[in-house]
Amino acid sequence: MIESVQFVNYDGTSLFFNDDQIPFRRFMTDVNIRSANDDRMQEHGTWPSYTFWGSRTWVAEGDILRGSSAEYIQKRLDMLRVLRPLPHRGVRGIGRLKILFTGIPEVLISDCTLDGYPELPMEAVSPSRGDYQIVWRASDPRCYGENLRSTLAFAYAAVSGRTYSKTYNRTYAAAINPTNDVIVVNSGNTETYLGVLIYGPVTGPRLTLFRADGSQALWEAPGLTIAAGVYITVDFKLRTAVASNGQNVYDYAKGSEWWIAEPGNNTIRFSAFDAQAGSYALLLWQNAYMI
Repeated sequence: MIESVQFVNYDGTSLFFNDDQIPFRRFMTDVNIRSANDDRMQEHGTWPSYTFWGSRTWVAEGDILRGSSAEYIQKRLDMLRVLRPLPHRGVRGIGRLKILFTGIPEVLISDCTLDGYPELPMEAVSPSRGDYQIVWRASDPRCYGENLRSTLAFAYAAVSGRTYSKTYNRTYAAAINPTNDVIVVNSGNTETYLGVLIYGPVTGPRLTLFRADGSQALWEAPGLTIAAGVYITVDFKLRTAVASNGQNVYDYAKGSEWWIAEPGNNTIRFSAFDAQAGSYALLLWQNAYMI
């Protein structure tokens, strides 16, 4: 079922687990559930509440098998090297688990930190083997496909028509051309976040998600003007919006929905109050899985 497991530290070092040198005896994962239980005062029961997934833990138990004590110690050092925390570099986790499951067509990744120091008991009298237990914790319970997927969406242009010499004190948004909708396919079994790069020249960019149940979710930045040669990066997971020149443009998106793409096909529309030739949005995502 588990074809390969690799841990990659954020400093670039990596180590393969579950091979002939450090095989697994058990490899487990668990996700805790969180919800609010508010008592109904002077009544039986509790008030109903939303239920959410919490963090995910990965537990690896196995053996270090080497031909000599020196080789055992070196493998032990290699394991502790790749599991080294890097808090002084501003990294919140320590690295990424990369797991290939039989039946899933891509490697899954999970950004993790350690949930306790690895257990590596040493045996006396020149050991060439030893046990180990490592517990990783991921703040995001989802696993994501390693492959980054993308599609382009072009803003709707105003419908051409007659031109008049007079100026009126009213402005209308560009008309909608429904052929510009794009489909984001999340081939996993749970929701996934998007990253979107919106390129100018455009004013008032808007991203609309059309859900399968007929409802819509809207992210927009009214009043924001993106000049030609400039783009903004919208991260729906981190809920940030930053221009390529370093400007934080989050304030323009206040009140917007930071939506998430469902499993399967998601119809997404990129539109704007005023979009000129050369403006487009690059949509980026990874398939998301609950294992």
